[in-house]
Amino acid sequence: MNVTLKGNGEKIICIQQKEQKVIYNGENTLIDNRMPISLSSVNTKTIELFYCICKFPLRLIVAIFDIIFMNYEWDWIDNFEPCIFQVDNYICEACETLEIEYNKSKYDKENRKIVLPQIIINGKEIKIESFLYLENLKLCFLKCCLKMVGMLIWCLIPLIIITINAGKYSIYIWIIDCCIIFALIVKISLEYHKFCNIKRQLNLQKKNKNGFVNY
Repeated sequence: MNVTLKGNGEKIICIQQKEQKVIYNGENTLIDNRMPISLSSVNTKTIELFYCICKFPLRLIVAIFDIIFMNYEWDWIDNFEPCIFQVDNYICEACETLEIEYNKSKYDKENRKIVLPQIIINGKEIKIESFLYLENLKLCFLKCCLKMVGMLIWCLIPLIIITINAGKYSIYIWIIDCCIIFALIVKISLEYHKFCNIKRQLNLQKKNKNGFVNY
């Protein structure tokens, strides 16, 4: 039987007895349709903590406007996305192909809520027995704050040097510095509000869903 993976997941593990096969998105994989299968997710990429800070030469000017206008898409909630799950002993019905659609857990920015991982096999949604987030929510939020503070430092260093040599115009540079710091405080406050909202949702998931959530 041919198995095809669709959706936004890059790959998934298909287990039959003790044999494991990694099924990649868009590829066909042959499996035995006489035995039940189990499905589990595969860990995805991780983001380095000081990635943005190390990109100083390219990010310096852009970072100033990012912080002032708060238009940069901070990725801390996306880093919280990877989770592992398990679907046990799915019985393959008599069919020539098995189409698996795997949609990863994600943060719905419009509705401001966490969307749980989803498995659809041949058009029918399968219940996921358990799931576990690999990233700690507090740690992801802390990484985001460190990135913003780090970028602020890189922005302020040249501005402070300019201020020292600006003479009578130094007051205007100090005003710009204060505006950037104020914008950063506002941005962190908004992200903290998002953090609290997501934490409340995870607490509800932990109470209502058959599974467990690490945050």
